[in-house]
Amino acid sequence: MGKLQELIVGMKDQADTEKTARWLSEKLTEQTVKNASSSVDAASMVFAHSILDEGLSSFVEITGEVASDYWKEKIGGRKIEVAALNDQTLEQLLRTMIRKEVATIQRNESLIGKCQLLHAICKPCTGISASGDYKFEGATVSELDKLRQDIVHGDLLGQEIENVQSKLDYLRQTWNYFFVMMHNSFGLRINPAMMSASG
Repeated sequence: MGKLQELIVGMKDQADTEKTARWLSEKLTEQTVKNASSSVDAASMVFAHSILDEGLSSFVEITGEVASDYWKEKIGGRKIEVAALNDQTLEQLLRTMIRKEVATIQRNESLIGKCQLLHAICKPCTGISASGDYKFEGATVSELDKLRQDIVHGDLLGQEIENVQSKLDYLRQTWNYFFVMMHNSFGLRINPAMMSASG
C-alpha cells in the first residue's frame, strides 16, 4: 500500500488507501477483460473473412472448369504467341490461360470483386436464400472487407467492434449464399464421403 500512497496524492488513511486499491483493481480487471474481448472479436472477424474469401476463390476456380465458355470469352482478346502452339493444342493453351487468369483473380481480386465475378458467371435468379432473411448486398460486403483491412493494419486494434455477431453471421451467410448459387448453376454439392474421410 505504501507505493500506492506515493503514486496517488490525497490519501487520508489506510482505509482510504484500501478502498482506492480495490477500485483500481476492479477497473484494471474490467479493462483487461474488455481488451481481451475486443481482441477475440477482431480475430474472429479476420478468420471469418478469410473463410469467405477462400470459399469465393474456390468457387471461382471451379467455374474455370465448369464455365469454360464464359472464361474463353473473357480471355478472347488476349494475344497468343505462335511458339506456344508448338507444345500444345489450342484447347490446351486456352485451358492454361484460363487457369492463369483464375489464379491471378484468386490472388489479387477483392472480396467484392470475386462476388461480382461469380454473379456475372452464374447469372443468378432472384430468390437465392442462404438462410432466414439474408439478402446479398455489395455495400455490406465492401464494408466488412474494409473492416478486415482496418483490423489487420492496426487501425481498429484493441477497439470494440459494434454488432460483431451480426457481422460474423453475415459473412457466414454470404458463404452459404454463394454455395447455393454454385449448386443452382452447376450442381455443386459437398461429397459426404470426403467429409467423413477427413475425420
